[in-house]
Formats: sequence, C-alpha cells, structure tokens
Amino acid sequence: MDFAEYEREASRTRPHYQSEDEHLLIAVMGIVGEGAELLEHLKKYRAQGHPLDKNRMRLESGDILWYLADLVDVLGITLGELADMNIIKLRARYPEGFSTERSMMREDEDI
Repeated sequence: MDFAEYEREASRTRPHYQSEDEHLLIAVMGIVGEGAELLEHLKKYRAQGHPLDKNRMRLESGDILWYLADLVDVLGITLGELADMNIIKLRARYPEGFSTERSMMREDEDI
C-alpha cells in the first residue's frame, strides 16, 4: 500500500471535526498519546523485564500513522509530500549519511 492509498482509506474513519483548530488539536494529541503508549511498552520491556511485544508496538505505530495522516490533511499536504520534505532536510543535515560527529556539531537546529 502506498501513502496515497493509505490516506484515502484512513480518511474513511476520520471523525467530522467542528473546526480546523479542533482537527489540529486532536491530531497532535493523538500522535502524542499513541507515542506515549508505544513508550509504555518499551518501558515495560526495558525497565520491568517484560518480553518485547513487537506486535503491540506495530499496532501502536499504526495508530501514530493514522493520526499523522490526519495531521498532514489539516496542514494541507500529503504523507508523500511530508516524506519528501523530511528527506530534503535529512540530506541537508547529513549529506554523507549519518555520523555521530556531525550530529554533535550541528549548528543549525532548524535543519
């Protein structure tokens, strides 16, 4: 499945928002909330000795993707455009690929 198809399918389950502000707020709260659930699973694995539940982490990651698709909709872009923007930023930040030294010496935090 590509991003465009995912966005079409995901939008079928999107609620009808009262306003653009509500849409934006719920999308961001959803990303943060689902991220916290993902972190909780990792905490149980790393700090409490639980087995790593990769399937549960996949499901939570999917929920993050759903909210991200919702967010880019209100921002007026697509997931594909967001991915392109991110790659441009990463290429500018790490033109030769990631390096710890370059990461530590970054001057422009906006890139």
